[in-house]
Amino acid sequence: MDDPIFYGNVPQEYSVENEVKLNSKITNHNKNKEDLATKLKLCIRKNKVDLANICAIELLTSGGYTILWDTLYEILIENFMVLLVPKLLDIILDEYQLTNNIKTKQVHSQKDLHNNQEIRNHIAYVVTLLCLCPKNYYDIKCKTNLETEWKNIKEADLIELDANAKKYMTKYTAKRSYDKVILTDISKFLYCIKNKPITCIQNISTMIQRDIQIPTKIKDNIFLKHIPKSMEKDLSWILWFIIDDMKQKEVKATDEHLTNLNNLIRGLQTLYIIMYRRKKYTYATLTIITAIMAIKYHENIIWDAQVPVQSPIMLKLIATINILYKNIYKDKKFLKNAFTEIDKLT
Repeated sequence: MDDPIFYGNVPQEYSVENEVKLNSKITNHNKNKEDLATKLKLCIRKNKVDLANICAIELLTSGGYTILWDTLYEILIENFMVLLVPKLLDIILDEYQLTNNIKTKQVHSQKDLHNNQEIRNHIAYVVTLLCLCPKNYYDIKCKTNLETEWKNIKEADLIELDANAKKYMTKYTAKRSYDKVILTDISKFLYCIKNKPITCIQNISTMIQRDIQIPTKIKDNIFLKHIPKSMEKDLSWILWFIIDDMKQKEVKATDEHLTNLNNLIRGLQTLYIIMYRRKKYTYATLTIITAIMAIKYHENIIWDAQVPVQSPIMLKLIATINILYKNIYKDKKFLKNAFTEIDKLT
């Protein structure tokens, strides 16, 4: 018989029987879901394992499954965690797939969702893992000044960038003439690859939002094998082709890190698709920038950096996760103290 602590529905003592308003912007304990998602990010950045899991539980039990996963992906992206622990990306993507499969096959209501032991464990595992792994936080709201820098570029450099942009459009697309705005976008992208990728967030984000469909003439590119049919002709994929070209120029075929680098880029593509579909264009852009940085600095990345999956903190948290659910919903003093601690974080 399966251990009831880890499989199937949770024991009655630890179940959460509340009614959930799925479309509400407020959680069961009167917290704004968007604000709580922000608090979850802060708890994870500060490695507050228990507080982070409390935020996640409150979102999950309040009909916030999607916003919870969006937030976990955003944390992974904006902290450039996959450059510090490359194996982490595949783990998080696998966990997302696992929870979605469980949700599809076993869950028939919101109550089934947050009272499913496997989903509880998988969510706690991901939240705790993100707390325990190293981070390099970048404030995506930070102002960048590419446009000012662009105005000061030498004319000869601009001509070269424009010529290269046209070469890429000719190489990868089946269209013969191109809008000047698109060529300028690609020229800026090429400039940022060479200089400061992080300054390109706004420009790349604008580009991938353009409502332009351009058929590619590259039929066997490995990137295309991971692209949904609905996105095959999206203009933004030329950026990934350029990244692939950059990788071939900067990383030797015999490089010992090439397989790891290819796996990371494919994972970032998957993450790009997820964030693009959710219309989270800034985060989609950051997956592109992360891929560029992985190529530029591949020799400095610790590809075998260990993921703390067997950390004592992790094992203890998973073993006691139901008690945390019980305390949140049946101990008002515990809940009040927990949210007081969460609200103190800055």
